[in-house]
Order: sequence, then C-alpha cells, then structure tokens
Amino acid sequence: MRRRIVLAAVVALVPAGAAFAHGPHGVNGTGYVASVKVVDPQVVGLEAKVILDDQLLVSNLTRKPLQILDRSGRPFIRFRPSGVERLLDGEWRHMNSGAAYAWHDSRVVGSGTPPPVDPGAAETAPRFVRNWTVPGRVGAKAFAIEGALAWVEPPRQQDEGVSTALLVGGALALAALSLGAMLLLGRRRQAG
Repeated sequence: MRRRIVLAAVVALVPAGAAFAHGPHGVNGTGYVASVKVVDPQVVGLEAKVILDDQLLVSNLTRKPLQILDRSGRPFIRFRPSGVERLLDGEWRHMNSGAAYAWHDSRVVGSGTPPPVDPGAAETAPRFVRNWTVPGRVGAKAFAIEGALAWVEPPRQQDEGVSTALLVGGALALAALSLGAMLLLGRRRQAG
C-alpha cells in the first residue's frame, strides 16, 4: 500500500517536474522520473528538488554552513557564505557565489530497461522503481533528502510543439523569481 502511495505521489509530480525538465520525460526521454519527497528532519531555509531528470538542486538560505555527503558519508559539496564548493579530484573547487547549486547525482537517476509491470497492470502503466536518499549536515544537524524514482512511458512522438529553449528559459525565469521572492520575504521578516 505504501509503495502505491509513493508511486501516486511521484506520478502526480510528473507534470510539474516535466515542464521544468524539457517536456514530459526530461532531457534524455528515458521515462525515469525522480522527485524529492521530504527533507528529514525539516530544515527551515533548505530547499531540494530534482531538475533535468537527474540533477539535484539544493538551495541553502539557512545562513549556516551546509554539506552534502557522498555515499561514504564524507562531504563532497559545501555551501559557505562565500558560495558553493565541490570536492573534485581531491581538491575543493569554488563552483558559484550563490546559495543554490545543482549537480548530477547518481543516487537520484535510473537508466536501462524499465522495471517489470505490476501483475494485472497495463504495459504502459507507471512503475515505482526505488526510493533514494542523499544525506547532509547543516551546522551540526544531520538531515536526509529523501525521494523516489518512478518510470513513466515516454511519448512515441518526437516533436511536442514547444521548443526546449523556451521551456528552459521559462523554468529558469520562474526559479529566479521564486528565489527572489524568498529572499525578499526573508529580509522583511528580519526587518519586522
């Protein structure tokens, strides 16, 4: 029962995530659809979502140092007041000066042959693949970004009538407006 609830939640998120990710099945058209379910425990000022099929986007508005951990539990992304740093080839490299960063995370994606269909379901029915977790720390507090991966039949037609550039541009504008609104609300709360 819980598995079906998770699948229903993932499938319900497909239209919103798909609009941001180049159409109904993202960049690569594999049919794999990932979504963030929750940050546990909740961290006020931390936002996480999946974009472009397999990139995890994290925004840190907590004003505290934040670390994303790899599969071994070691930090590989750090959000600091000066910006975001990523551990690459054993060295910390500055990635950007902002409070948000997106990266390809293999824990979030699916590839290859889709999972088997549930007994009695149509061959084109959405399918739950697996749950995933990406751990982190904000200050000394541990948290986990938890999500689900599903498979939804990709469309058979190539042209959907809307250009990729238009979808990406609109999605980026919406993300920038949302981040700007969050920053303004945060300043008003501090001033008030």
